[in-house]
Amino acid sequence: MVGFQTVPVLENDVIVGYAFRPLDDKASLFAHRYFPKTDRQQHFGIDPAIFETIGVAILRKALVSGKFILMDELGIFEQTARRYCKLLKNILKSKSNYLAIIQQRACSFWLGDIDSATYDLYEVTVSNRTTLLNFLISRYLDKK
Repeated sequence: MVGFQTVPVLENDVIVGYAFRPLDDKASLFAHRYFPKTDRQQHFGIDPAIFETIGVAILRKALVSGKFILMDELGIFEQTARRYCKLLKNILKSKSNYLAIIQQRACSFWLGDIDSATYDLYEVTVSNRTTLLNFLISRYLDKK
């Protein structure tokens, strides 16, 4: 399996940012409440360069390897990273073997031009954010 996870960054049990973590490497911070206001979503500053460099490299590696691709999760923060988004949308439209966890508020951006009969849709919520990945892996991967 090749891919990435989005992980919260906590300070005193409060989410202050998010990091992009390849499954085989360390996490890189891409959103934080103290990042500059040049690219902001909600109350976080965003660094889209993380997606354009690390994210694109992960996705290219995944496509070349032919391995199962895990994308946990796709949301609104990365939507200004053009190369990354283009590559991701091509994967979502392809016959590649993948699992994409997409925030509900971002579904129209990521899935807007894809036939809904070609995918199963699960909602990521605050209450299932930490357990959904394991549920989906057990449902789709453990059966293979």
